[in-house]
Amino acid sequence: MKNTRFLLIFTMALAGILLASMPTQQSRSADALLGAALHQEEVEGNLEAAIETYKKIIADYPGNRPMVARALLHMGQCYEKLGKEEARKAYERVVRDYATSPSRPGWHAAGWPRWLVRAPLR
Repeated sequence: MKNTRFLLIFTMALAGILLASMPTQQSRSADALLGAALHQEEVEGNLEAAIETYKKIIADYPGNRPMVARALLHMGQCYEKLGKEEARKAYERVVRDYATSPSRPGWHAAGWPRWLVRAPLR
């Protein structure tokens, strides 16, 4: 009886530990994906591939607010380098959806594009 109770408690504790580690693994996956996107953008100069990777981060990790905000910021920067209007949309989404995020993604320190600073916020 004691062995059965011990085994049950041990199994439940192990299951709890495994479940608790799942978000950490997701976070590591998101970090790895962000690292890959930054490498594509900054090292390879492959802005189109970086944009696609940033879109994947946004789609796959919507609950990771700081990660999504960083992906949007960098995606906007890629679009801006390519001279595409989508840059404004990405920057506006960062401001609209993540400006009050408790863990700032760094967008406020990254330097705003001049045309966005002058744009009225809704």
